[in-house]
Amino acid sequence: MGVAVVVTVALAAAGELMSVRTLCALVFGLAGYAAYVRPYVDISPGEVVLANPLRTVHVPWPTIESVNGRLGLRIQTKHGAYTSWAAPQRGRLHEDVLRQLEEHRAAGHLDDPRFAPPRPEIRWNSDVLVAAAFVSAFAIALALGTFF
Repeated sequence: MGVAVVVTVALAAAGELMSVRTLCALVFGLAGYAAYVRPYVDISPGEVVLANPLRTVHVPWPTIESVNGRLGLRIQTKHGAYTSWAAPQRGRLHEDVLRQLEEHRAAGHLDDPRFAPPRPEIRWNSDVLVAAAFVSAFAIALALGTFF
């Protein structure tokens, strides 16, 4: 994303702010950021966080029913399935999640009948969505030959 900003500033300095080159720099910068920088998986004692380009899902351990690592990391819960973009196929991450899930089950942390399992929390990644809206508005303005 930083490279796209630098290229955009350079094009603006050259007098080509409203150009197809600028639009391409913004699109490729946003796509690169969303697809390669933004996604991650975080395994903590309380939850597994799956951050994908458009949304981030916080999955508490008690809601996890199964974990599949065949095509990336896929977590099945009582409320649906969630997949991570950041997990490599057949990687060690799948094994780490399974190991920690089994440790929680063995310790009895997931089977206490006094506690209802919480729902996974889904948050939309507003930074990527706002940037996509900006790039879309820029593309429309470029197509119409006007700028706001």
